[in-house]
Amino acid sequence: MCQADTPLGVGFWTETTTQCKVLEKPIVVPHGQDHFQGYSILYAYCAEEGLTQLLEGVLPPILPATQKEPSKFPSLEAISENFGAKDPKAAAPNSKFCVPLRVPGELATQVTDVAPGRDIWMVRFDQDLITPFLQAAKACDATKLRAGLAEGVKGDTVDEDGVSALMMAASEGGAEACEVLLKGGAAVNHAERKNKRTALMCAAQGGHLEAVKTLLAAKADTTQVDSETQTALHWAVGSTQWRWGPLGQLA
Repeated sequence: MCQADTPLGVGFWTETTTQCKVLEKPIVVPHGQDHFQGYSILYAYCAEEGLTQLLEGVLPPILPATQKEPSKFPSLEAISENFGAKDPKAAAPNSKFCVPLRVPGELATQVTDVAPGRDIWMVRFDQDLITPFLQAAKACDATKLRAGLAEGVKGDTVDEDGVSALMMAASEGGAEACEVLLKGGAAVNHAERKNKRTALMCAAQGGHLEAVKTLLAAKADTTQVDSETQTALHWAVGSTQWRWGPLGQLA
């Protein structure tokens, strides 16, 4: 049964055998490409304090996890034993919460030198280049975006929902960030999966004139429509962010 945890602000369901509380929605580390392939599904177990840190985005450099979901264990003690606890009974409370993870396969490595029956994987958050790149796009940090591109991150990088770094920068009015991404290979007319919106629509809705100009110079398609058949012009007209002068001219 799914329940809400008001203090934590999340939904979870409780596994009947272990009474382990499992997050309803997994933590996703995007691999940057617009498809669902290439992910590993793993489970990390922790106490409430560890869960809170993960939900706040405080990810450790390396996190032990397993392919075994809570129903595969007979008890919390067995979960602790799987991870090699010296005193599994005393360590059992540290496995009261389960955090499903969906991470790029290249960030997950199985530990092979363990006792039979144990299943341990190491998730290398410290090797994640995509999340910092997307954060830089949201912050319109052109310097960090250039650094990410130099490290090999692609300009057309997207998050787990298909929202591109270019869309994120455009939504915040980062004209320079948009220019950096476009030069790095960002697809100017990419549409995210859910609402089919583009970077130009995002910039238009926010009233970000310089970002709009940057995208138009890169041949953004002004006739492209979203899932509600709205164009960038529709979003601009409906936005309260634009300042209109006499006869509908931009002020």
